[in-house]
Amino acid sequence: MATNQPAEIRQWLQQIEAWHRRLEPKMPDIDSHDLRTILRSLLQPPSVKRRWLLRKTKDGRYVL
Repeated sequence: MATNQPAEIRQWLQQIEAWHRRLEPKMPDIDSHDLRTILRSLLQPPSVKRRWLLRKTKDGRYVL
């Protein structure tokens, strides 16, 4: 992690990493990168627009 990042960004990244470490063992079927992407989007401040790119699979499920 770069040391020239503002403290709030470092804190946000640490929060993502902490949640990732906590959830990854409980969700082995979710790709690690996908889980990190989901967490990053969910943990963004409310002032940042959240973008979800969902598509429907043939069996009716929605995926990122």
